[in-house]
Amino acid sequence: MSNRTNSGFFSDLYSKVSDNWAILASVGYIYLTATGMLQSYLQLKAFNINVFDFAELNDFLLAAFREPLAIIAGMGMIVYVLIVGGISYANLKKKGITPRYTAWSFQLMLWFALIASPFISPLVAHTSLYGKSWVKKVVEDKSRLVCISLRTAKGNDERQLNDLTFIGSTEKFLFFYNHEENNTLTIPIQNIIVITSKPNKSFQPTAESGG
Repeated sequence: MSNRTNSGFFSDLYSKVSDNWAILASVGYIYLTATGMLQSYLQLKAFNINVFDFAELNDFLLAAFREPLAIIAGMGMIVYVLIVGGISYANLKKKGITPRYTAWSFQLMLWFALIASPFISPLVAHTSLYGKSWVKKVVEDKSRLVCISLRTAKGNDERQLNDLTFIGSTEKFLFFYNHEENNTLTIPIQNIIVITSKPNKSFQPTAESGG
């Protein structure tokens, strides 16, 4: 093992990152998936929808990017911990404190902070974003109403749903708040023919583009 006694905090950190980049990439994937899972869960839980009944694992990875605030908060905490850790590490070396116990405890504290803080920040961010104010906004704001034409279970019959507000999605399902009946709707994407926003814009999620 190479002697790194006199190396700095960030050079030590860089060495560890370069030696374990594959593990860190896996941790990053898990982090984004967990952040997206948290985001989707809190967003739909506000309307008593359990996203785990409708989602697949890749849904959560994509969900992390729908609300960048959580990722920014998590990355910001990592930068903060690294800065504080670097300053603390430098102060320890200036005081000549280099016992094995001190180094071990310092590294344990640093890695715990790097793991815990990125998850705590998105939790706080999502809790504030998707609380009672989020539900109130969806229920009262009717500026983004849409209408949906969908196929029924009987086959080729069509059904029209009006005055809906989009609240979330997974790869196979869309979730809406129904202002007419004051409830939530979970609609399979494959059953949707067309989504029309008022007054006249439309979107066909399953239709093939024609030429």
